[in-house]
Amino acid sequence: MWYESSGKKRQVTEINGRVNQFIFSPDGKKMVILFDVDGKEMDQITMLDLKVNTYTPIAIDHPYFHFFGAWSPDGKQLVYTRVHEEQGLFELMVYDASSGRNEKIYSSPSKLVPVKWFDNTLLLKEEHTLIHHQLHVFDLQANELKQHLLPRPARCYGVDIDEHTNHLYVAIDLEGEFTSVNKYQLKSGEKQVLVQAEWDIVDFKRSPDGEKLAFVTNENGVSRLFLFAESEGTKKQIDSIPYGTISSLIWLNNDEFAFVCDGPTHPGEIWSYSIPKEKLAQQTNMTKSAPLKGLLVRPVECSFKSFDQLEIPYFHYSKSHGKTKRPAIVFIHGGTEFQAVAEFSPLFQSLVQFGFDVIVPNIRGSNGYGKSYIHLDDKQRRTDAMKDVAALIQHLKSNPEIDQDRIAIMGESYGGYMVLSILTQYPELCAAGIDVVGMSDLNQFFQHTAHWRRKMREAEYGDADELKAFFHSIAPLTNAEKLNKPLYIFHGKNDIRVSINESINMLERLKDKKNIHSLFFENEGHEFYHRKNLTIYYQEVLHFLRSHLTGWKS
Repeated sequence: MWYESSGKKRQVTEINGRVNQFIFSPDGKKMVILFDVDGKEMDQITMLDLKVNTYTPIAIDHPYFHFFGAWSPDGKQLVYTRVHEEQGLFELMVYDASSGRNEKIYSSPSKLVPVKWFDNTLLLKEEHTLIHHQLHVFDLQANELKQHLLPRPARCYGVDIDEHTNHLYVAIDLEGEFTSVNKYQLKSGEKQVLVQAEWDIVDFKRSPDGEKLAFVTNENGVSRLFLFAESEGTKKQIDSIPYGTISSLIWLNNDEFAFVCDGPTHPGEIWSYSIPKEKLAQQTNMTKSAPLKGLLVRPVECSFKSFDQLEIPYFHYSKSHGKTKRPAIVFIHGGTEFQAVAEFSPLFQSLVQFGFDVIVPNIRGSNGYGKSYIHLDDKQRRTDAMKDVAALIQHLKSNPEIDQDRIAIMGESYGGYMVLSILTQYPELCAAGIDVVGMSDLNQFFQHTAHWRRKMREAEYGDADELKAFFHSIAPLTNAEKLNKPLYIFHGKNDIRVSINESINMLERLKDKKNIHSLFFENEGHEFYHRKNLTIYYQEVLHFLRSHLTGWKS
C-alpha cells in the first residue's frame, strides 16, 4: 500500500493465496479482499482491519465463486455476488459488519455485479457476455430491479454516479464503433455524449468536485491520458506518460490524481499528475533493477493485410533490427475478446535477450479496434481467425530479417487453441508450437467449463448444440494425426476455465509422435502465478525453443 502523505509503501496482507481485488471501506480503516488459492479462481472474501491487522472472514464458502462489490455509504454493510460452481444462478448478497451475517436478497440467471451503493439504491452491472453489459437500478427496500438504464446491452467501461444531481456517467459503445463517456439523467432518462475519442475510452474518473474528468484511451494497445473540463467542454492530452498501459485511475484531491503505469520496459509503478503544476511524478520504484537497465526492448507497432485484405495490427519485439535470419515466435493472446497490449512481459523480454523476435498480433476478434472487429471471428468465422495467423506467418516469411524455417507459434488459453489449430490445419507452416492451457476441442470445452461460463462463451463461439458438427470438424483433437512438428503443452491441474482434460486428451492422441512434451502444475489453474512454477515454466519454454529453433543443446 502506498501512502500519499508520506510517500511510504508497505505490504499489508499476509494471505495464503493470490490477492485478486480489494476495496477500502468508506472511512479507509478496513480493506475487503478477494483472493483465491492455487489458481482455482474460486475467489473468497475476507476483511482486514488495517489498524490492528486482524482478518474477519466474510465469505469463505468454497463451492461458490464471489465477485465484488460495494460498501454502503455508512460503511456498515457490503454487497457482493456469488455463484455456485455447479449451478448457474447468481445471488446478490449483503454482509452486515456488526452481526457478521450474510443475507441473500436477489437471484438472477445473469451475472450481476454491484457497482455503487447510494441511499437505498444499488447500481448493478449485468454481464451477459464479456462485451455485452446492461446497467440496472436496484431498490434495496423492495429487493427488486426497478430500472434498466441502457436501451440495449453494450460494452461498458467504468461507471460513476453524481448522487446530488442524479446523473450517471458511463463509457459505452451504444453509438458508433468505440466507447465514449455518456451522461444520463436517471429521473428523466435524458442522455448526452460527454466525451468522444477516436479509440475506446477504457477508464475514467471524475474529480471530487465533479468539475474535471480524467480519462484513458486505448490506442492500438497503448494508453493515452486526457483531462476533460465538463463546464468548458475542452479536453487536453497529458504528455510524457511512459509508453505502456494505464490502470487504477484515482483522484487524490481536486487538483491531483494517481494511476498505475505498466509498459514493455517498465513493470507497473504508481504515478501522479498535478494539474496546477502540470507535473507528472513517479511515486514508487518497486521494480527498479540496475542489471536490466538498457536491456529491455520496446516493441514496434506494425500491421499486415490478411487473406481478405483486413488490416491486422501486431507488436514486434526485437533487439536485432537490421540483422538477418533471426528465429521468431508468434504469440497469440487469449480471450478471444482480449487484446495484446503494451505491457511488461518477462517471457517476451527473455526471448528477445536470447535472440528471438517476438510477434504479438491482435487478430480479428480482438478487443480495442471497434465493435465490428470484435465480431469478425464469431461462430463459423472461427476459421477466419486461423487464416489471420497463417497469413501473419507468411508475411513474416517474406521479411528478410526473419528465418522462414525457424518460426514457432505460442499461445495461452484461446491462444493455445489457435496454436493447436495452426499445427493441425497448416502442419508445414511452423517449426514448433507451445500450447498453454489451450482447448483441443470446443465440444469438450463446453462440456467441462464452469456451468455459469458456458452461456457467456456461447455468445462468442456459437451455440454448442447447433455447431457441434462444425466444432468437431475444426478441432485439433480431430485433426491430430496431421501434426508433425515439436509441441510442448503446459496446463494447471486446477483450471476451471479450460479443463486439463483438453490437454490430456490431446496428448493421448499424440502419444505415438516424436518431440511431444508436457508439464502439468499441481497447484496452478488457468494462470500460473507461483514464483517457483513461473521460473520452471519460463526455463522450459526457453529450452524448448532454443533446442528446436537454434540447435542449442542443454
